[in-house]
Order: sequence, then C-alpha cells, then structure tokens
Amino acid sequence: MADDVKLKRCSVCQATEKLKICSNCSQQWYCGREHQNADWLSHKPLCEKIRQMKLKEQEIVEDMSKCNLGKRNNNHVVKPGSPVVNSKQSSGSDIQQISCSLSENIPTQFTDKWFDEKANIVSQCLRIYGLAVMNKFLGAELGNKILEEAKSLHDRQLMTDGRTVEVRAPDHGTRSTARFRSDIISWVGDSEPEYPGIGTMMRLIDGIMQRIQPKFMEYEIRDRTKAMVACYPGGGSQYVKHVDNPLKDGRLLTCIYYLNKDWDCEKHGGMLKIYPTNNKNVACIEPVMDRIIIFWSDRRNPHEVLPSHQPRYAVTTWYFDAAERKEAQRRKVEELTRSQQLSRNPASSQSVVADDSILTISQSEIDAVSGSSQSNAGSKLSNQSEVRSNAS
Repeated sequence: MADDVKLKRCSVCQATEKLKICSNCSQQWYCGREHQNADWLSHKPLCEKIRQMKLKEQEIVEDMSKCNLGKRNNNHVVKPGSPVVNSKQSSGSDIQQISCSLSENIPTQFTDKWFDEKANIVSQCLRIYGLAVMNKFLGAELGNKILEEAKSLHDRQLMTDGRTVEVRAPDHGTRSTARFRSDIISWVGDSEPEYPGIGTMMRLIDGIMQRIQPKFMEYEIRDRTKAMVACYPGGGSQYVKHVDNPLKDGRLLTCIYYLNKDWDCEKHGGMLKIYPTNNKNVACIEPVMDRIIIFWSDRRNPHEVLPSHQPRYAVTTWYFDAAERKEAQRRKVEELTRSQQLSRNPASSQSVVADDSILTISQSEIDAVSGSSQSNAGSKLSNQSEVRSNAS
C-alpha cells in the first residue's frame, strides 16, 4: 500500500503525502482543498466527463434491475440434448440491409447523442448480462404511432398464424404442433408507406447497430430481417421455452419493442422470461409500452412467453452475423443439391426447405452452385432468402 501512495502526487505541487482524491471523478489527487480549488478550472472538463460516465453506468444498472432478476429454477434450464423449439413459420420476408443513411425520415429529437448513448448501453449490457433493456426508448408520440399500425394489421386480419414449430430431441422424431406457439404475426419492411412508424423504428435500431459494430469486431452486423409484428391475442396464448437460433442460421441479435399500455403481468400475464446461460439468474421482462430488449439470439438466451390473458403486441427484428449467415446459405445449397441428385424428378418450380435452415432457396440457385448455371448464387441468396423466425 505504501508503494501505491508514493506513485500518487498532488496535481499542483507534486506532493506525495497526505493526499486526497477528487470525490467526483476518483482520478485526480491533491494535498488539500486549496490546491484542488486552484486546479479546478483545468480539471473541471475531465471531472465532469467522468462524472457523467459514472451516472450513465448507474442508469444501466438501474435499468437492468428493473428486469426483476431472480434465482433460476434449475429445472427450467435448457440443457444439451433436451428438446428445442425452433420456429419454421414462413415469413415471406426478404433480408434487408441495415440502413446506411439515417438522415431520411428520422425525427429531429433522435440526435447523434441519442444514438451514442443507446449504443453504449446496449454494448455494455450485452457484454455483462447477454441482454439489454431500455425503457422510454422512442417516446410516447412515435410509440403510439407504432401501436396504431400494429393494431391496424390485427384489426384488418392481416396477421397469419405463427404456430408452426418443430421440436427436435434425441429420442423423438420431428413433429409440428400448435401448443408450443399461439401468436399471430405479420411482416413489415422499413419503407412501406402504410407503416411509417415501424419503418422509423427499424432505421433507429439500425443506427444503434452501426454504432455497436466496432465494439463487437468478432461479428459483422450487416443485414436484418423485416419487422415481425406479433400479437398474442389473449386467452392464454403463449410461446414455450425456445432458442431463436439453435442451428446457426445467422441470426445474432434479437430486438423486441413492446407496445402494451398499462400492462400488469399479475393481471394480464405475458411475461417474457429469459434464462441466460452465463449466470444463475432469470430475467423477467414485463412487455410494457415503449420498452425494448436486445439479446443474443443463439443458445446463450433460451426464453419463453408466459400465457397472455389479453392482446399483447410486440415488434421484433433480427440482425445477422454475415459470416454465420453465409455459412448457413452454403450448407443449405449443399443439402438441397444432394437432395436433387437423389431425386429423379426434382420440382424445378418449387422451393425446397430443409429441417434446419431459415432459408428458402429456389431451384435456379441450386443449379448455380452445382455448376449448371453461370449466375451468381450468392447475390440471389441475399435477395430471395426467407426467414423462419421466433416471436417473443
């Protein structure tokens, strides 16, 4: 301890004894208040910056504490070899590139400072907890607009059944059943004129993803799905414990934005429960209005939606890791090529979907990879692939 003290010096006179540290920033040392006051004008900018960073870190901790982290029930942990629910609901959804220009159709209140603050929260929480929760994310005006658009899809009966799933276990075959998932869904792109609020939300999240990319250089976040608008219509509708991406289909991050005013899980149910594999806690997320949760899509975060007793709305997008997605596409083409070679009469006009892929790949793409066509299969994959996604 004595050696440490000798390394510390008063910032004014270089004294090494009877030092006291600045209580705001815990960075600068002084031999007394007189020298601290004398140095204040030069020290103030750094001191204030560090103080603000500490306040922001405290906000992150407070936000995460609102997730009602509790002790995990070990009987609920998804273990290797246990059944995994993997959605195969057809989305009709092309993969979209992350928006590069954030200046178009973005409300003026979403400044660079807003993007930077949100990106810092997301990156820190993903590193520490594997998930990030932010309240009052978009504000009442935009949130209400998105809710109106989601209800419009529901009221006009433009949502389709999201029930089709597969259960895979070592000693069971593959079967489809409605009891694992009972939401209804619809897919919306980021530039559809009927749904400007949802489009704005996607572009705002794109901006956050652009800013967290340098903090996660082990991944390349370049593409995402369209927005999946989901409604659990009540009556005990739910989604049992599952993993969004158990089979390395490329999905890296799940982003869920909630749209439920005055929601009380004790009365209405619909709690999202996440079982992070990196700790012994369970994250219990109430799907309240203007809250967003972002978490790793793979086996790090098994999760479930508890039964909902009144309509529950959410909008979900998935962001891809480019390398994993490319590998998933390659596996799909190889598998379908083998299937075609084994069949004497392949259906040239029909898409083929395998058990373990989120992709729908056309016959021409199979031909391209197998050498019977000179077209660029990679670009076609990017334009024609579809996502079979989980809703939470």
